[in-house]
Amino acid sequence: MAHEITENNGIHEAFYAGKPPWHKLGTVVEEAQTSAEALKLAHLDWEVEKLPIYTYWEGERKNILTHFSNVRKDNGNILGVVGGKYEVLQNVDAFKIVDSLIETGEVKYESVGSLKNGRNVWLLAQLKKDDFLSNDEPIRNYLFFANSHDGSKSITAMLTNVRVVCWNTLQYALRNKENQFKFKHTSNMMLKIDKAKEALGFVNQKIDKIHETYHNLINRDISSNQLTEFIEKMFPLPVVLNEKTNLTRTENMRKQIVKNFEEDPMQQTTAAKGTAYGLFNAYTQYIDHQVSVHGYDERTKDENRLFSSWLGNNGEKKRNALTSIREIVGV
Repeated sequence: MAHEITENNGIHEAFYAGKPPWHKLGTVVEEAQTSAEALKLAHLDWEVEKLPIYTYWEGERKNILTHFSNVRKDNGNILGVVGGKYEVLQNVDAFKIVDSLIETGEVKYESVGSLKNGRNVWLLAQLKKDDFLSNDEPIRNYLFFANSHDGSKSITAMLTNVRVVCWNTLQYALRNKENQFKFKHTSNMMLKIDKAKEALGFVNQKIDKIHETYHNLINRDISSNQLTEFIEKMFPLPVVLNEKTNLTRTENMRKQIVKNFEEDPMQQTTAAKGTAYGLFNAYTQYIDHQVSVHGYDERTKDENRLFSSWLGNNGEKKRNALTSIREIVGV
């Protein structure tokens, strides 16, 4: 599972409980912490202040009344420009909703980190115990919570799953999106978060429903025709072909999904081998670990990959892929 962290004055801004993720960065602890403790360990216990923006005209200072600048109070870094109605949700307050679930014994923190120098802060908390879709297919259930300070994203809380065999983030979304909550940074956001907290009290039932879908996928073998149908739907060729059309990239992506599905050792479990569930994981493996990403160094590339997988286009691509597979096999 691709977790990325940022670095603040040489200090990795991340915290992990138990075994660290694949990048092996962050602080390892033996037991779950409260969110406040986790944020402190991850060096994310800073606050954000919304400050006025101004310009000068002929030597006279003029305030810009429609927008403000969000600034980290610990180092003065500007995180983003936001509208006048934007309300800051501090890191420590953002995660109180997850703390309330921990009090029930249903959740334990695994990781906390930030992306893009604090513009996006996230928390990943493990729900219940590990589950097994088959005797060799462990899966972990998580609550993902993200808060942005640059005005680019809503506050997000959602259920997600991780395939332990290869750390694919399955990021399953029910068709009515009842496992996902988003709130704008407005004056009534805490009221909406309280309502989401009540809804998340039913996470166990929702996880069971998700696992029921996975079991249905496990019981559906994928034929060569169905594999071709999925590949062509997810990676369509351009409608108009000309000398500038690059078919190589599309063909390579198609080949990689087929290779993942048919040859990858991680696809040889009882649950995944030749099944619709395995096809979903062949696709998520490509999205999480193999798709090309841009960045000036490896750290930036990994950060961009994680951001896209959880909060950007790649997360939506995985949800669309699962919908397509379900339609193809009829579950």
